Amino acid sequence: MKKALIISKEYYPISNGSVTCLSNLLEQFTKEFTVDVVTFKDDKSEAIHERLDDCNIIRLSHWSDDIMTTRINWLATLSIKQQSIKKTLAAITKLPLIPLYLVSKKSGLLYNDCWAQNGYRNLNTNLDLNSYDFVLAMGAPFENLDLAMRVAKKKNIPLYIMQLDLFSYNPTNDLKDQALFKYRLEKEFSWYEAADQVFVTNEMYDAMKETKLMHYKKKIMPIQMPNLKKPNLEFNVKSYEDGKDINVLYTGMFYEDIRNPKYMLKVFEKIFIKYPNIKLHIIGFGCEDIINKYIIKYPFNILFYGRKGKKDVLDAMNSADILLNVSNKTITQAPSKIIEYISTGKPIVNFHSVDGDICEKILNSYEYSYSIREDFEGNSEAIIEELFAFMKNYKGKQQTFESIQKSYIEYTPEFVAEKMLKKIRV
Repeated sequence: MKKALIISKEYYPISNGSVTCLSNLLEQFTKEFTVDVVTFKDDKSEAIHERLDDCNIIRLSHWSDDIMTTRINWLATLSIKQQSIKKTLAAITKLPLIPLYLVSKKSGLLYNDCWAQNGYRNLNTNLDLNSYDFVLAMGAPFENLDLAMRVAKKKNIPLYIMQLDLFSYNPTNDLKDQALFKYRLEKEFSWYEAADQVFVTNEMYDAMKETKLMHYKKKIMPIQMPNLKKPNLEFNVKSYEDGKDINVLYTGMFYEDIRNPKYMLKVFEKIFIKYPNIKLHIIGFGCEDIINKYIIKYPFNILFYGRKGKKDVLDAMNSADILLNVSNKTITQAPSKIIEYISTGKPIVNFHSVDGDICEKILNSYEYSYSIREDFEGNSEAIIEELFAFMKNYKGKQQTFESIQKSYIEYTPEFVAEKMLKKIRV
């Protein structure tokens, strides 16, 4: 059986869109390849080598990565009561890292580079890199691509990239900073030049059409997020269907600039006042300063759990009455969880803020959905009544996976994997 080397700094037990996409694809890849996944050793308790889902997992770490990552994770997991001092703590804990930064830069072990440099040294020492038939890198985080490119060039094996977000043309960057843009574009060009094929989401491909990246058009293939899977009933251990409460669940991250919960919480605040049987459950992190203000006011209506593992997230999704999505303020990428939501067959409420919202378009083919356009000055009373009516009327309803699959077949792991493998097998 042929061998595949997968580079993904983020992998199980981490739970996010990139990890979900990769794990879904690997279920298909392992039918044809022996798969080794190289990832980051994020916790001392994690095994350096283990067998998981028919894949060999290899976890790497380095003192520079360890220190930086530990700090980032610690800041991210501060409780909501500590958010007021989070920026101060971030600044204080950054000061001791300045000498480390300078030393790392001088020795060629700068944070963003050490994953590639030390990762290659480790893999070249402990693995037979010449035995692999190809290497596939997940982006983001984008240091995956640097490591994969290094392996592919030094061992002369095919390189494939699955890029889930824009890099140089990402709208969250300061595109007016010409020096930074030039640096990022040159780096992205180096990845594309080295790659045999670059797989990007359909939304990304549309956004790339008017960019310089189209120089590599022949190498770029659009695909959908491979997240449409039949729910695992093992996790369906709790149901609120017979209770008086309507349990609404949000899973994922919030970002102040591209996925802000402010308008959504403003709407739910008015719902809580009028309909106190509505419960909003939030699994994830980000924008805790905003969320905390509402938790203080409505402690019995908002339940904030912070980060949770994949099993807990699936359990919560299968237990909820209504699934809640807050779309990105960009039209270059949809939150990957929207397809996971659709997989459940549960009713979905989508808050969005831009014309041409990707999630709204995706949900057009989904019967049990309701989209709300952000409008701080609009008729909130009408929105509240419509939203409550939707949640009340659709609570307990669920579409069959078979009916969903007919409309969203291109989002299934089988469909996406086969499309990718047709290029890889060549």
